[in-house]
Amino acid sequence: MKRTAEKREKIDQTKKYLSQAYMLSERIETLKTDLAKAAQPLSGISYEAEPVSSSNISDIADRVEKEDDAQLRLRGKITELETTLNRIRDQINGLEDNTQATLLYKRYVLMEDWVTINIEMQKVAWRNMFRVHDAALIYFFEKYLGKMSSNVTKCQ
Repeated sequence: MKRTAEKREKIDQTKKYLSQAYMLSERIETLKTDLAKAAQPLSGISYEAEPVSSSNISDIADRVEKEDDAQLRLRGKITELETTLNRIRDQINGLEDNTQATLLYKRYVLMEDWVTINIEMQKVAWRNMFRVHDAALIYFFEKYLGKMSSNVTKCQ
C-alpha cells in the first residue's frame, strides 16, 4: 500500500489516539493503589501520648475530612480514565474485521511487541502484518476519528 500524506496523517493520528489505552491502564492501576493506601485507617494517632481534648478531636476530624475528599477525587479520576479506556476498547471491538480488531487490541491496549503478535496471530503472515495494521488504522480513523479529528488527543 503506497502511503500518501493524507494516509500517513490518518495513521499517525490514530496511533496517537490508540496509544493512550496502555497509559490509561497504567494510570488507573496507580490511582487504584493510591486509593487503597488512602482508604487505610489514619495512622500516627496515639491516644496514650496525650489526653484527648476537643482540639485534638477537631484536628482528627479535619484529617478525616481531607482524606475523604482525597478519596473522592481519586475515585472520580479513576472513573473518568476508565470511561475513556472503555471507549477506546469498544471502538476497537467495533471494527468489523476481527483480524484488524485483534491486531489493534494486542498492539495498543496490551502493548504487545510485533513478534508476539505475529506468533499469536498465525493466520497473518509477517509480510502482511504491517499492511493489515496500516489498513486497520486508516479504517479506525475513518470510522471514529474523522468526525472528531480536531479532538484526537483530547483525552489524556
